[in-house]
Amino acid sequence: MQSHSRDFPQIVPLKECPIYFGFSAATAIRLARQGDIRIARLGKAGIVTASVREMIKRKIRAAARNETDVPNLGTLLTQYHDLPALLHMSHVERHFHFSRSTAYCLAEQRHITTIKIGTARLVVVDLLLVSLQQKTVVLCTNDSCGSASGDSP
Repeated sequence: MQSHSRDFPQIVPLKECPIYFGFSAATAIRLARQGDIRIARLGKAGIVTASVREMIKRKIRAAARNETDVPNLGTLLTQYHDLPALLHMSHVERHFHFSRSTAYCLAEQRHITTIKIGTARLVVVDLLLVSLQQKTVVLCTNDSCGSASGDSP
């Protein structure tokens, strides 16, 4: 997948949350009220990118079985690749051309990294791009994974 990248903005306007982060402004406000992310009020309200990066890191570490399951998170939300930072499982097929059930299978096998926000399971796009560039993602077959439930890590 060819995409242009640029530096991720330090503050993202609330109305642009779906473009940059993959979740709605309403979800951003809910996450801010819960203390998961920070909103800066400099004229108009904006989401502090560093706080979203830290939330994603916390959720990945909390879901990891042990420290070796935690991928390298150093490049998380440093470059914007024309895709939101988090991508809902149902939107994976549109951008990466593998099905939602395959995405759940890959998440179950820990080939791709996902987090949960509310009831939604979201793919961490930066880590998926790294996996695809390194060609470490191996597509699963029906034999290699269980049911494609939404409870995968």
